[in-house]
Amino acid sequence: MNIRKIISCGKCFALALLATPLFAGVTNPDISLIGQVRSDWTNNPASLDSKRPTLYLGETELSADAALNPYATGAVVLSFADESVSVEEAYMKLEQGLPWGLAMKAGKYRAPFGKLNPAHPHAYPFLDAPHVMDPANGLIPGQESYNETALELSELFPGIDTWAPLLSFDVQQGSSFRNSQDTNAAFANFDSLKARTDMSWLAHLANSFMVGDGLAGDLGFSLARGTTNVDKQQHALLVGTDLKLKFYVSGETHVVWQTEGIWRRDDSASAQKLGGYSFVDWQHNRFNAGALYEQLGDAKTGKVSDRSVKGFAGFSLMEETTLFRIAAEHRWLAGVTPYNTIEAQVLFSMGPHKPHQF
Repeated sequence: MNIRKIISCGKCFALALLATPLFAGVTNPDISLIGQVRSDWTNNPASLDSKRPTLYLGETELSADAALNPYATGAVVLSFADESVSVEEAYMKLEQGLPWGLAMKAGKYRAPFGKLNPAHPHAYPFLDAPHVMDPANGLIPGQESYNETALELSELFPGIDTWAPLLSFDVQQGSSFRNSQDTNAAFANFDSLKARTDMSWLAHLANSFMVGDGLAGDLGFSLARGTTNVDKQQHALLVGTDLKLKFYVSGETHVVWQTEGIWRRDDSASAQKLGGYSFVDWQHNRFNAGALYEQLGDAKTGKVSDRSVKGFAGFSLMEETTLFRIAAEHRWLAGVTPYNTIEAQVLFSMGPHKPHQF
């Protein structure tokens, strides 16, 4: 075969490729596994292991995500704990192609209420979420977190100067509000009624901004409403505000201050609760250390029922695939003698998703 025939065949092959319609190929997702080993000690008299150290395997997460096509991505997060498996998140995101620059998210995911709830606990700079973010304390709806099957539309608006406002609105299944501890205590037939839900909704406005070259921040507002009792049409209303500031001290050192406040009104219990947390986290290279304060109380009387202060520190071994953390907490809880808790954690990650300590 001479050179002219080779060139001619090459041209025919190229033209055939151009004429072939393009289809989305097989998706090969990024798969990661994040596990942890925990050890705790507490002198809480209500604990079965009071004044005895414990060692156990904490929650393990298996996650997969991938681009489905040029317009959409998908993600699934499975949680393994106490010999059970649950779907923590399973959603798709449509990030382009919709009119007016809208983005869409559909599936089961952690609700974008405030700063901490949308993130997984392994992404926090401390070991566990603050007590005010635990649904068992009746402030945030849900079981382990405010997690719902929902449809979300969001829009990033043109900002003024360095501001970048992002507005999102979620229509949710509403089951989180039926799983609250307040509802469980108020109705003896809760187990038979909890499957009946009215849809809830959530609106969140986040405003990212920069002040010079040394300060980055994000100011947010959240508003959510859901039905706690379908038969009596009783509802819960949540209002939240949050602020995160990141001060850049040097190339390897920065300080993060984050605070969040939440107010909740429940028709079913004729109660109003007010809670919040604030923490400072110093981060240098592969080290971090900080302190957290939180409290929860009655918004009408101003009486505080739960208050704690916690110190924490962490270290990553070479990179974020292996993290070591420790925390010490002193807690004042209504009706319980103040007690101390010490926690230690080894967090490890396999795959592209890292614990994001810093």
